Amino acid sequence: MLKANRPYPSLAMLLLASAAIFAGSASARAETSATGTRPAVERAAQKPIDRAEARLEEMRARLKITPAQDPQWQEFVKAERDGAKEMSELIEKRNQSSKAMNAVDDFKNYAAIAEAHEDSLKKVVPAFEKLYASLTDEQKKLADAMFKDTGAGNGRKAS
Repeated sequence: MLKANRPYPSLAMLLLASAAIFAGSASARAETSATGTRPAVERAAQKPIDRAEARLEEMRARLKITPAQDPQWQEFVKAERDGAKEMSELIEKRNQSSKAMNAVDDFKNYAAIAEAHEDSLKKVVPAFEKLYASLTDEQKKLADAMFKDTGAGNGRKAS
């Protein structure tokens, strides 16, 4: 029977999500080696910095950031870019050393990436709060719709 007061429910969710991600990447690698072609998911994959740049460009265009809002926008952009750059570097490092990693190393490496992502969000959220506070009501409606459409603004449709 499950206890209602587990001290680390997020750890269980992280492990389940990790298992799903690693199972997906293993099946993608198997498909690549069996067919000699990369699956569509891998072909569409981009570095976090590239996704962030595309997301920022789209957000600025859709929100029509004004000159008065530019200081808040620049603070948000810096936080986004810094976090995305760090994530890109960590993922690249992971990709370069993945063949030498055992399963434990793989999980530890994934945990380090997840922790870096969390640290990045701790900087992005306050910057976005300042930007959001500077938006007009119409811009806020657009931002709200953008984030609902993409699942926390990450560029992917929420499932």
